Amino acid sequence: MDIAYGYCGMPCALCTRYRTEGKSRCPGCSCDGYYTDVCKVHHCCREKGLNHCGQCPGFPCVRLNKMSDFRDLNTGHVKQRTCAFIAEHGFDAWYRDYAQRAELLSKALQNYNDGRMKRFLCELFLQRELGTLREMIRRAEHITGTPKEAGKAFRALVQTMDREAELSEELKVHLRTFQDDDMERFKRWLQMPYVAKWYHEPEDWLREIADRNGEYGWIHHFIAERDGEPVGFCQYYAYTLGGEAWHGSIDTDGAYSIDYLIGEAAYLGKGLGRQIVLGLMDEIRRQDGANRIIVQPDPENFASCGLLRACGFVLDAENEVYIYELCGPQKERDRI
Repeated sequence: MDIAYGYCGMPCALCTRYRTEGKSRCPGCSCDGYYTDVCKVHHCCREKGLNHCGQCPGFPCVRLNKMSDFRDLNTGHVKQRTCAFIAEHGFDAWYRDYAQRAELLSKALQNYNDGRMKRFLCELFLQRELGTLREMIRRAEHITGTPKEAGKAFRALVQTMDREAELSEELKVHLRTFQDDDMERFKRWLQMPYVAKWYHEPEDWLREIADRNGEYGWIHHFIAERDGEPVGFCQYYAYTLGGEAWHGSIDTDGAYSIDYLIGEAAYLGKGLGRQIVLGLMDEIRRQDGANRIIVQPDPENFASCGLLRACGFVLDAENEVYIYELCGPQKERDRI
């Protein structure tokens, strides 16, 4: 692996010691960093040929007896979170998330560090969701000035997004798998004028969902709930399985696409659409080989286009497709 990490769950590239310049810099545990010569976890993984403790059939075990945070770094119990995630979703899914965090942290340290923010930034990128971090860096692109001015502006941006998150928590939605008894509700939603305007041929939608466990099993359908109440519908799928050809010249290797709607009129304009799209993005990130998400809303659907931008999508003007790159930085594309 190109980026060092700890077998015990520590994301080394997000640690202040790894980000230190000079003799005290630690190269990272998987690169035989500090204290690995006496680390039982390090030796155990090497002997078993594992990439991580979370892969071991015996996880958790007594060797992982020090899972607390470091004395000088608040990681938000990242070791426990990392090991549990790998045990459930696999090492590759975690590493994709980790590599993107490390890349975003490098950008933040380079552009928004006033010289005394290394610990602040490392803890930030250890604790926050990847989608939040990507949005943070995107919104910070306008920040200029001296290192001191840039650092102050970035801290203010973090505080602003924290306040926004507190407000959006009140509107948080949960995605659950579509069930048979959701069909009548979905049929009613498709008849709503604000949905029917963009969702043409409702019979095709109903047929696909009715056969979701058969011919259309490659599509993942969800109902979005707010406090247990169904408020919308969404789905994602591997683009190449759909037989569509609206991608233009965009590479479809590892490409996924999504669809989404708010069905209940009372919840329009409440910010739930963004929560639904972010939820779909999290689902796709967990898929092996997922590289990008591509969406082509009707250009006259300004609400949907704005929603995608708010979630970090970039418009490829040549192909008229919104793209979110899951691997590596967002490609520079024409924005309108």
